Amino acid sequence: MLKSIVKVCALVGIVVLASCSKKYETSPTGLKYIIYEDKEGTNAKFDDLLMINFQMIAKNKGKDTVLKDTWKDGQPVPIVVQKSNFKGSLEEGLLMLSAGDSASFQVNADSLFQKTFYAMRPPFIDSASDITFNMKIIKIQSREEYSKEQQKIMEQKMTAQKAIDDQLIADYIKQNNLIAQSTGSGLFYIITKPGKGKNAESGKNISVNYTGMLLDGTVFDSSTGKDPIEFQLGMGQVIPGWDEGLTLLNEGAKAKLIIPSRLGYGPMQMSDKIPANSILLFDVELVKIK
Repeated sequence: MLKSIVKVCALVGIVVLASCSKKYETSPTGLKYIIYEDKEGTNAKFDDLLMINFQMIAKNKGKDTVLKDTWKDGQPVPIVVQKSNFKGSLEEGLLMLSAGDSASFQVNADSLFQKTFYAMRPPFIDSASDITFNMKIIKIQSREEYSKEQQKIMEQKMTAQKAIDDQLIADYIKQNNLIAQSTGSGLFYIITKPGKGKNAESGKNISVNYTGMLLDGTVFDSSTGKDPIEFQLGMGQVIPGWDEGLTLLNEGAKAKLIIPSRLGYGPMQMSDKIPANSILLFDVELVKIK
């Protein structure tokens, strides 16, 4: 047991051997716990969001089987403290902790899977056994604080990506000797064939022929050999670069659109064809404005 606890102590960064010799205590509701580090601060409460590193361990024929290890994954996870529907739950343990604390909890396997995970307990885990959670609390926030923090991180990433996109587009235009116009959003376009009449407007139903490519020329989608795609312009049915770019065209016009990632799919990877933060090139033809 001491060897196992020392390993847990190493995971959560505890160096005081005396604390590693602690034994499990049992709460009035049946939760088994060891508190390794007890920092000063306000304990978590219901609806708080905890950023946690944890290791989840089950017994398999008397041996430990690690089901999840965020230390190994290299990324702590956010967990919202919710009210539990059974006694001796992990949520009870989370309420014992404040930021910087580290602990181990043992929760009945049958209750955990049936009443928390709503999933079938793996056959190798005995219903009467305990699931061990070794954890360290990195940070405690309200949901609002977490949302604001994530929004700030996203804005910082988008600002950094904007600079990258703008440079890549400038290099592409220069290397290919293109004369392109730009909009305030960062969209670049080249009218390769003028059309007739008024430009398309938001709310109009239009049909479009297109070929979509990455900056290196890899084609990821095309309407060639198919009917034109039809949709209502400006309603968010297509990427923002299309909703904006196609309003620059009139019926019969052809153009090349150079769309920064922020007006495309952003940080999302679209299957294996469009990597995250991809700049998109589209050869488009506005076939009909209805």
